[in-house]
Amino acid sequence: FPLSWLSPSNIDWQLPKTILEYFMPMTKFSSFWLSENGKESVTVIGYFYHWLSLPKLHGLFNLSITILLLIFPIAFYFTKYKKTLILIYFISLCQMIILWMSSPQYRFYLAFLIILTLVLLAHILANRIKLIKVLMSISFIIIAIPLFLNIELNSFTSNKFHLSINNFSQDYLLAPHPKTKYKDAVYETFQYENTIIYTPINIDFFWAIGDSPLPGLQKQQYDYFKYYFHVIPVMRSGNLKDGFYSKDIK
Repeated sequence: FPLSWLSPSNIDWQLPKTILEYFMPMTKFSSFWLSENGKESVTVIGYFYHWLSLPKLHGLFNLSITILLLIFPIAFYFTKYKKTLILIYFISLCQMIILWMSSPQYRFYLAFLIILTLVLLAHILANRIKLIKVLMSISFIIIAIPLFLNIELNSFTSNKFHLSINNFSQDYLLAPHPKTKYKDAVYETFQYENTIIYTPINIDFFWAIGDSPLPGLQKQQYDYFKYYFHVIPVMRSGNLKDGFYSKDIK
């Protein structure tokens, strides 16, 4: 996902083709913050410019990976690890090409953004111990700020689910913070054949299940894909470790 031409047709655990075709246009054009209806009026260069100029973290990371891919080859001439760096660069470039054809969201290329950045920093900071210590101190301060202080996240994201963060509390020294914000979720079950699924009854978000027992799924999501695509997930056996397959109930 989301490349249908790379998907074999003889495995039953993969995303069903009908659902894949439903998600592909939505995923691709949401990456550019464009509606599918308006895609015909935008050229490839227009797509690229729009992608670079997206607001907040989206545009910042998109511009960063573009600059890194342009300047990273310079590092080849200043290191004895040329083959390794060329391989890393080649893989990251191939990934960006594939993402550009599908869904170039920064969460997909963030790993390479970090790797390329750290390699360049390693070259720039080599043997500069004092500068490294200064930058590490600054990094610790930057990390500590959102841990202990309330900061306004509207400058970084427009996602309403990411506009608030939880600060560190001394209580977490004994017990960690809950791994979901839906810590008060209540669950019930529904069943199809041998598959019993847990679903939250007090979470409205279509995709969220909180810290649900497994297997967990929103009932409204289950019903949506069952009604419109005639596909449901079914346990392969009575044992959860054997996984699921997509059953066509048309």
